[in-house]
Amino acid sequence: MRRLRILTIAAALAACAGPEALAQQNCVEDFARLRQDAEKRAGEVKAAGERKVPPREMCQAIRRFAESEAKVVKYLEENQPWCQIPPQVVAQAKNSHARTLKARTQVCSAKPVAAPDRPAKPSGPGIGSLSGPTGIGGGTTNPTNPGTQGSGIFSTLGGSSR
Repeated sequence: MRRLRILTIAAALAACAGPEALAQQNCVEDFARLRQDAEKRAGEVKAAGERKVPPREMCQAIRRFAESEAKVVKYLEENQPWCQIPPQVVAQAKNSHARTLKARTQVCSAKPVAAPDRPAKPSGPGIGSLSGPTGIGGGTTNPTNPGTQGSGIFSTLGGSSR
């Protein structure tokens, strides 16, 4: 009941004050709604960064934020004279949006990195090439006498050269 009275009084004051006061009230309400959406999207970007989400998910979050920020900038530009918005506020919003677009471009064009649990394969020769054709353990064996060993990498560890 009390809320209804307050709304009625506010409407009466706006009607008495003329269209300028009503326009100012609409400007504040419209801008607040747009700004609230942009702040919500900015919070999503921040939360995604704290969770260290993959680049693709971060890209989506930044895109949504950039879209809502663009709506704020557009509203400020279109309604600057009507809502009596200072020019420096519009300039600041444009600069902020330009930084957001730059960040979006960087994040969304980043190439995915290799997963940390899967190291990249080396491009050079592996350990197996050090010991000869049969691997590390014994070098080559004598096909006519299977009990004898050749000169593998570990054949000299015992101190004898058989």
